[in-house]
Amino acid sequence: MTTRRQRKYDDVHSRILAAASDGFTYRPMNLIGMDAIAEHAEVARSVINSHFGDKKLLFAAVVERECKLALAEMWLAVEDAGEFPDSLKAFALARFKETARLFLYRKLNRQKFRDMPQVKDALDRFLRDERKLLHEVLQSAADAKQIAKRDFANAADAVLGALNGFQYFREYGDAPESEIIKILGDLMDIVIAGLLK
Repeated sequence: MTTRRQRKYDDVHSRILAAASDGFTYRPMNLIGMDAIAEHAEVARSVINSHFGDKKLLFAAVVERECKLALAEMWLAVEDAGEFPDSLKAFALARFKETARLFLYRKLNRQKFRDMPQVKDALDRFLRDERKLLHEVLQSAADAKQIAKRDFANAADAVLGALNGFQYFREYGDAPESEIIKILGDLMDIVIAGLLK
């Protein structure tokens, strides 16, 4: 049973993470002050320090949170989509939409992504879990005889490689999101055609 004190702690913790996430989305970590995060979360700076220790650990917690949220949304999208090929398209679209903050964090804080073990660990878990989800989508399609059996670990890596390359449009392109999503749909049609062979 959750106590009132625990619920209050969890609420404050969530508000801090949400405020920090908003801040880190648009500015590099070194330009976001703890006081600004505290003000946005409506808590004292000392409360942030008691929950997270310092800004690096707060940043790592934000990345961990975004990884978990993105993965949960990807699972839901796949489940809601039903069978292949809709499940694969749903995976790709959810991945594109739900990892937007992660790509912004990485773009704004490249060195931190390489140097912080907690961030690297969170991202490694995310990559492993999204690969597992994609593997399950493909295996399920093969079990239903919608696609031929093959080495789905390699197939998952190939699909993720294509999707990672697709992130170029997010980071460097100037096309509107609706156009990017259309291109993503075209990419997935090509991937699906290859899987159907």
